[in-house]
Amino acid sequence: MAIGLVNKAFYGDLAEHKKVTRETAKIFYERFEEIYGISTCNGLIGIDRNDPEAKRKASEAGIYRENCSKFVRSAVNIVHDLFADQ
Repeated sequence: MAIGLVNKAFYGDLAEHKKVTRETAKIFYERFEEIYGISTCNGLIGIDRNDPEAKRKASEAGIYRENCSKFVRSAVNIVHDLFADQ
């Protein structure tokens, strides 16, 4: 969503905006997966977040606190790098 929002400022034509946003999002995912090997929350933290018991155990073990901010920081850095020239 953030990539689309940023691209909207640079591309007035809707078709071009969508095309560039899809291309940029693809690059984002490729770079993120180069770092972590996967881009899903469950894959990144190694639990099934749809399982209430697994979520509780992960929370108690500090899995979210220890890992999620690292993933968000990486995502922000990647987006920043993608738009650094604009």
